[in-house]
Amino acid sequence: MGCSINREVLHGATMAKLLLNERNLHRIVQGQLQAGEVLKNCAFGITMPPMWLQIIFAGTLLPCGFFAFTAFRNRQYGSALIVLILWLVIGVAMMVAFRKSYAVGLTDRRLLLLQFGVGLDLRSMRQFDLSNTPRVDINESVAKVVITFCDPSAPIELHFNDHAIFDRNGECARAIACSIAPNRHGSP
Repeated sequence: MGCSINREVLHGATMAKLLLNERNLHRIVQGQLQAGEVLKNCAFGITMPPMWLQIIFAGTLLPCGFFAFTAFRNRQYGSALIVLILWLVIGVAMMVAFRKSYAVGLTDRRLLLLQFGVGLDLRSMRQFDLSNTPRVDINESVAKVVITFCDPSAPIELHFNDHAIFDRNGECARAIACSIAPNRHGSP
């Protein structure tokens, strides 16, 4: 069961003004296709922020919570609310700043890893011939698939939520990983 593919090609710079959805994800990938190349599957994945940042963010919750609780107990509701809102805003902003978005496309010839920015502008592209794809490791959970592309020059771990952009995002990610390395992937 494959994912639906939109055959439209990206025209001009109008993509920067559109929101990311299944149709635009396909357009990002199709904009990088060679003549005669056919897109088989694509999925949306993200890199997670570094573990040290996640630990700092989680570690600051206890002191902020203690301060907010103390302020709340002393009937300083405004102070408590400001502390919690500041913690949340700064933490989320840092997490988003360190996250990278990728469109992963599988064609009849290549595997494409396309990093794009907020405006859907292409920031970097990594491509592999299907005869020379990196080893992949697949880890699955209830609502997420994590695929590690073990490229010796720069390994990358991408997280694919099942319903991130479209309903079958995780299914498409599994299909891509299994297609490029049917006998070289690890599953739980």
